[in-house]
Amino acid sequence: MLADFNPESASQYGLAGYDDKAIDLKAGVERRRRAALTTAREDLQKKLTAETDPRVRQDLQIMIRAADLNIGDSRINEQYLLPYIDVGQTVFQGEFALLQDQVAAARRPSARQRLQCYVGMGGCTPVTKEAGALFQAKLSDPQLLGPYKVEVEQNLANTARYVDGIRKLYARYRIERCGFVGSVRPRGTRPLHLPLAGPRNRLLLRLLAFAGTARTNADRTGPPLQPQAVQ
Repeated sequence: MLADFNPESASQYGLAGYDDKAIDLKAGVERRRRAALTTAREDLQKKLTAETDPRVRQDLQIMIRAADLNIGDSRINEQYLLPYIDVGQTVFQGEFALLQDQVAAARRPSARQRLQCYVGMGGCTPVTKEAGALFQAKLSDPQLLGPYKVEVEQNLANTARYVDGIRKLYARYRIERCGFVGSVRPRGTRPLHLPLAGPRNRLLLRLLAFAGTARTNADRTGPPLQPQAVQ
């Protein structure tokens, strides 16, 4: 069920049918995810009521508890935090999930389709736009805490390594390149459009612009970003 929201995780577990799909960051994703979890929890509870084997009952109870924790975490995060996503890390991990020695060779070419979806090809919306829309939709709420300056800066600093890492993975496993993976600015083309490729990402630049105005938090390092500072 959760594979529909995070197919990258499904790929890591070897589930079929998700290798060419990308993370769901569309509007209302947390609400939709909680609804799906609630439905799954209700199904598990029905099975628990009818089950007599103590070992199976224990497994069902563990899954029900996990669903409860996921639902609670989602509600708390939505109540207190801006939905900031490190898209660069998400893209790299989504590709790396398929481009490893332990992954069957027949599955690896799906990494190209997934990357195309990440950047907005094949009818997909770029994940940077979806992530940005989620963030922007909550900026009017001054009670929500944003990411920290050092966190965003580190995300930006990691971008070059992600791009280089994906390029090397494609070369190692002989995956046909998409045209925007080979270099940051291939000759005769526009700049690389891999999400978070370089400091031109407008959303992250805006975050950095107001990073110094935030409140502090003893449990984290650096000043948190505040939505009211973004215009």
